[in-house]
Amino acid sequence: EYEDKTSQAIDVAFRVHANHAAKLAHAFGLTHLRAPAFAVIWTTTPWTLPANEAVSAHPDFDYELIETAKGSLILVRELADACLRRYGLSGKAIGSAKGAALEHVLLEHPFQKREVAIICGRHVTLEAGTGLVHTAPAHGTDDYLIGKVYGLPVNNPVADDGCFVATTPALASGPLAGRSVWEANPLVVQELADQNLLLAAEPLQHSYPHCWRHKTPIIFRATTQWFVGMEQRAVSATGNGQDGEEAPTLRWCAERAVDETQFFPTWGRARLEAMIRTRPDWCVSRQRNWGVPLPFFLHRETGALHPRTGELIEQVAQRVEKAGIEAWFALDPAELLGADAAHYRKMSDTLDVWFDSGSTHASVLRNAQRSELAYPADLYLEGSDQHRGWFQSSLLIGCALDGRAPYNALLTHGFVVDGKGLKMSKSRGNVIAPQKIADTLGAEILRLWVAATDYSGELSISDEILKRVVEAYRRIRNTLRFLLANTADFDPNRDHLAVAEWLEIDRYALAMTRRLQAQCESDYARFEFHRVVQALQTFCSEDLGGFYLDILKDRLYTTAATSRARRSAQNALWHILQCFVKLMAPILSFTAEEIWQLNGCDGASIMLQTWQALPEPADEEELLDKWQRLRGYRGEVMRALEELRSSGKIGSPLQAAVSVHCSGEKYAILESLADDLRFVFICSHAEVVSDATDALVCSPLPHSKCERCWHVRDDVGSDPTHPGLCGRCLSNLFGQGEARACA
Repeated sequence: EYEDKTSQAIDVAFRVHANHAAKLAHAFGLTHLRAPAFAVIWTTTPWTLPANEAVSAHPDFDYELIETAKGSLILVRELADACLRRYGLSGKAIGSAKGAALEHVLLEHPFQKREVAIICGRHVTLEAGTGLVHTAPAHGTDDYLIGKVYGLPVNNPVADDGCFVATTPALASGPLAGRSVWEANPLVVQELADQNLLLAAEPLQHSYPHCWRHKTPIIFRATTQWFVGMEQRAVSATGNGQDGEEAPTLRWCAERAVDETQFFPTWGRARLEAMIRTRPDWCVSRQRNWGVPLPFFLHRETGALHPRTGELIEQVAQRVEKAGIEAWFALDPAELLGADAAHYRKMSDTLDVWFDSGSTHASVLRNAQRSELAYPADLYLEGSDQHRGWFQSSLLIGCALDGRAPYNALLTHGFVVDGKGLKMSKSRGNVIAPQKIADTLGAEILRLWVAATDYSGELSISDEILKRVVEAYRRIRNTLRFLLANTADFDPNRDHLAVAEWLEIDRYALAMTRRLQAQCESDYARFEFHRVVQALQTFCSEDLGGFYLDILKDRLYTTAATSRARRSAQNALWHILQCFVKLMAPILSFTAEEIWQLNGCDGASIMLQTWQALPEPADEEELLDKWQRLRGYRGEVMRALEELRSSGKIGSPLQAAVSVHCSGEKYAILESLADDLRFVFICSHAEVVSDATDALVCSPLPHSKCERCWHVRDDVGSDPTHPGLCGRCLSNLFGQGEARACA
C-alpha cells in the first residue's frame, strides 16, 4: 500500500574518472575539459548508495555539460535550470550530447574506492531529479533489469533484518555494518557533505510503498530465490525432451490451456490470457517461519544443490508424512547427509502459499478416495482476484505436471458491497452478516438474493435491496400456493388428458412453460443464475399472475369439479407446478423440497429429480404467436375498462360489455375465440365486429350480478329455485355444464 513518507532527497555528484575526461570531452564536442566534471544523480534513498554500481542515462535525452563554481555538471537539458536553482549555482552550458554518447564513461563512487560506469536505460524519466539515475541492482526492479543487460554485479549489503552486513565498507566517519538502513541515511548524507559531493539535501514528502500488514515503509533487496521458469523447456529424467523432441515451455502450455478452458463470464479469458502472456518467472520461495518447506541442501560456498537432491526430497517427504512439516525444521542435516553435512546448509525458505493452493487438485481430485470425484475438475469457482492467484497457480502446476489445466471451466464472481457500492467494513458500520439475514429473513431470502444478483460485477446488498428480494420471494410463494391449491384434487394418473383435448389457452400455457424451461436450462448451463431468477419472476408475475391464472380463475371456480374444462386447466397447472418447482430447486432449495413433499411425491428428494418431461402441443409456435397478439389486444381492453371504472360507471370489469371493431388479422384472431373471448377480457359480454374503424367500445351492463360467478347477465334469476344464479352456473352445478373451447 502506498502512504505518504518524508524522505531526505539528495543530489549527489559522481566525479568523472580522470582517465575518461578526454572521452567525456569528445562526447560533448570539446577538445578537453577545463574543470573536473561530475555526473549528478538525485535520490530519496541515500542508504542505497553503498550498493551503487552505475549511473543510468536515457539514450535519447539531450544532456548538457554546464560550467559552475563547483565544476562542470552533467544534467539533462529539461531539468538543468531547476537543478541549478536547487544548488544555488549559476552556470553556462559548454556542450551537449545524447545520452547514448555518454555510455561507458567511468565515474568514481562518491565514497567507496571503485569505479562505476554511465549506462543507458529507458526507465529514466524527466519527471523529477537530474535525468541521471543512481543505479543499484540490489535495490530496485528497474535497476536490477538494466543491471542484467550490462552484467552489473548484484551487490546487496543489506541483511534480512534490514541492517548492513559485516563486510560493508565503512564510511570515513564510522562503520555502516550492523546499522539499519534508516540509521544509515543521515550517515551517508554527512559523508557526502564531508566529501564535498552533496549538491543539495532537502526533506521531501512523497508516496512510498508500505507493508499492507505492518504499515511500515518497505525496503527493496535483491535476494537469492527459487523460480518456476516460464520459458524453461521441460526435460525428462534422462535429460531428453519429450518423445525425443524439445519440449514446449511452460508459458506455451499455459497459453494453450487457457484456450481450452471455458470462462464464465467470458471476459475472464482475456484477463487470464494477458497475465500468462506477460508474467515473469514464478518466484516460489518465501522467507517466512511458517509454511511448506523447500527441502533443499545448498553448498555453503557455491550455493549449488546437493547432487542427491531428488533422493533427499523423497526421504524428507517420508518423514513429513509421519511427523508433519516440523520434521524438516527439526531435522539435523547430518541425519541425511552424513559427512557432507559440514559442507551444506539446510534451506529455511518455504513455498509460496499460492503453490500450496495451486497444487490442491493433485490430492483432492487425483488421489481422492471418493469415486465420484474425477480429474480434471468440471469447474473452479472463485472471486475475480483469483486470475492472479489460485486460478493461475493451479493452471501453471497442472500444465507442469500434465500439460493441461486441472479444470475445464472457470467461474469468476465479484465481491459484496453495500447499497452505495462501498466495500463492507466494520469501521464504516455497513457490514450485513449472512447469519443475521438467515436468522431474521430466512436462508431462502439469502439464497434468492445471491442467485438474483449478477455476480459478474460487484454484488450490492442493503436492507432496501433485501426488502425487494422478500417481495419477489412472496410473489413466487403465493403463485405456488395457488398452483398447489388448485391441483389438490388432481391425480395425474386418474385425471390425465391428452394435450390435444386441452383448451387452447391451456395448451398456450404449456408452450410458455416449455419455453421457460428451455431458457432456464440454458441459463443454468452458463451459470447465469440471475437470468433464471428473472425468468421465474417474470413467469410468475406476468405470464401466470398477470394473464393465465387471472383468466383461469373463473373456469377453476365455476365449472364442475370433474368437467373437461376444469381438468384441462388442472393438467396444465400440474405440469407448470412440477416444472416450476424443479427449476427453482437449485436456488430456493428449502421451499422446493417442502412443496415436493407436500405435493404427494414418493418421498425421494427433489434434488434427485431431473427437469420435467413436458409434452409438446402440436401447434406450439402458432399458439405462442397467436396468444402473444391476444395479450396485446387484451391490454388495450383492460386499459379501457380501467378508465370506465375510474369514471365510476362500473365497479369491476365484470359489470361491462366490450365490443371490438376491427378487421384483418386482428378480427380473425379475436373471432376465433367466439364466446370465450369474454373470459380472456374478464368481462361479462364481449363481441368482435368486422369493421375497418378499429374502434373499442366499453359500456356498463344493466343486468343483475350472479352471486356465484359475479358475471352480470340477463338470465340471473331465471330459475326461481335459485334466484341468485345465472344460467351458466345452473348448468355447471346441475346440468351438463357450459361448453368451453378456448378459455
